Amino acid sequence: MGGTGLFSEYNVFLPKRGNRMIKVALIYPSTYQASITNLFTHIAYYYLYSKLGVNNVLVDRFTLDNICSGAVTGLPLRKFDVALASIGFELDIVSFIKILINNGIAPLKKERNTGPVIIAGGPPLTANPEPVIDIIDAAFIGDGEALLEKLSEILEECGSDRSCILNSIRNVREGVYTGESEGLVMKSVISKLDDVFFPTHQIRSEKIQPVYGEGFYIEVSRGCRWLCPFCMESYVAYPPRHRSIGKLRELISEGTANLKTRRVVLYSLSFFDHPKSDELLEWLIDNGYSFSLPSIRFDTLNRDRIDLVVLGGQRTVTIAPETPYPNLSCKLHKCFNLRDLMDLCTYVIERKLNLKLYFMLGLPGEGKSEEGIVEFVRGIVTSTKLVRKEQIRITVNPLVPKAHTPMQYFPLINEAEYRHKTSYIRKELGRLGVRVSVYDWKWAFAQALVGLADREVSKLLIMWASRGKGIGSLRAAIKEANYDFSYVFKRKDLDYEFPWSKVVLGLENIIRREALALLN
Repeated sequence: MGGTGLFSEYNVFLPKRGNRMIKVALIYPSTYQASITNLFTHIAYYYLYSKLGVNNVLVDRFTLDNICSGAVTGLPLRKFDVALASIGFELDIVSFIKILINNGIAPLKKERNTGPVIIAGGPPLTANPEPVIDIIDAAFIGDGEALLEKLSEILEECGSDRSCILNSIRNVREGVYTGESEGLVMKSVISKLDDVFFPTHQIRSEKIQPVYGEGFYIEVSRGCRWLCPFCMESYVAYPPRHRSIGKLRELISEGTANLKTRRVVLYSLSFFDHPKSDELLEWLIDNGYSFSLPSIRFDTLNRDRIDLVVLGGQRTVTIAPETPYPNLSCKLHKCFNLRDLMDLCTYVIERKLNLKLYFMLGLPGEGKSEEGIVEFVRGIVTSTKLVRKEQIRITVNPLVPKAHTPMQYFPLINEAEYRHKTSYIRKELGRLGVRVSVYDWKWAFAQALVGLADREVSKLLIMWASRGKGIGSLRAAIKEANYDFSYVFKRKDLDYEFPWSKVVLGLENIIRREALALLN
């Protein structure tokens, strides 16, 4: 191990000389900083070396900050035998295509007979692999560790033989989607997090920190029992699974020692649903660790837990009510009592923490929710004394309908209505000294256009990537392709057949039931 490469990295393997090794590229189509924040980057990198051996495999990484050169070796992407792309967000697909084009790799798979076998996965592709299936050789549906295990077995058997790798991937029955079969594809799921590989070394750079700062990054739990109808990740990562407190202590002790840090960044969709969450935080505090928690469900939060957050050194508590209305919150599986939620938010402010709140517009039956959001936040501001400017921050997003969620049946809010509502929120809360961030509707439209599409969108995405990644380039590509995006704004019937219907997550009946509840 030693520091090297384009980003002055440490905890990376130096390439061996003189050996014919299998070359695997990990593509993360976002910034380098985002790539080392992503846990799959580290899991895949260290798993492949541990499983196949440092003398038999060379693993390197590509991002938007090093499109044409591997981070460690400087090799171009076309020199690799396999490319694994981790897609965390629908619009990352466009960046992924751009990486292929810039490396001289034909983006359509039917036009390739050389170069790396290209496999992609991640939450958007587990939900709907169709938009990219004419581009990649296969999409992996399910947990990434299951893919790595299957891929390692294939590489042990095939070596660098491209035809052998391709045929072997296509013959995997569970969790691999090629778009070539009429049959259903079942999601591949690991049953116990304690039993799967998790590295206690993580790639770090002397130049660039991960998004959430230095520290040992660890997944506490995966999936979420609440299945909020707008949350794609909870559906694609179902069922909820937790690492045991013993395993977490072991990994944290080793990982922080290896990274020479006393800070831990905890990943979870709903942290306090872990049965030993309080015990874990108390152990971290007692052993001199600071920590960072993700967004917290308010109904799992109380004053004692807010006090633990303070002791852990975190400065911001993030809560996502999504709506100011208790009745609608129950349909979103986020039932709240307004007084209790206000009391919690007020206590966060009293403890001198920053409070960040997320709200959504375009929800079914929301009415004049912009007025409700303003009144809710005004109630917090007037019931406590802010200790600094912009101690309260509000983020407003449009509901983006996602594949394999109950919201797949609902349309995206129209631009004029969204602008009207967000302008009102900005104006009224700005008077109170509250910072308001608003997600650009145009990018929400682009997300829905990609995430809800069938494979015909791939040609449009290639045109978009070829022109650049901006909204203007998307508009020009839509016009040139005469692409029909009306599906983004249509409400679908419950018997509507979606492009992703051949992907089986096992929650189809729940999705229909929840959609019916939202429709009524």
